[in-house]
Amino acid sequence: MAPNIDAMDTETLHQFAADTRGLRPRTAARRIFGTAKDGRTKAIRQLNAYAWNAITARACRMRGDIETALRYEDICHRIFDTLPEFARW
Repeated sequence: MAPNIDAMDTETLHQFAADTRGLRPRTAARRIFGTAKDGRTKAIRQLNAYAWNAITARACRMRGDIETALRYEDICHRIFDTLPEFARW
């Protein structure tokens, strides 16, 4: 089951992004989904991208740059829309 990235606090979100980074994040796919087959490794890459964009959006909001935050949040929405069903929350 995919974690709810939107519900993570910033520290947990940073840890998730660090734990899922890498060119071949099979270990994270196995840990989260139980296997690295059937698109699960690709989904981890997408979740990692979502996490980093969410981190950036939060940082923009913290400094008051709402317009840029909205752009990064839009990227998150587009990534979410391409996630397979098993990787959605």
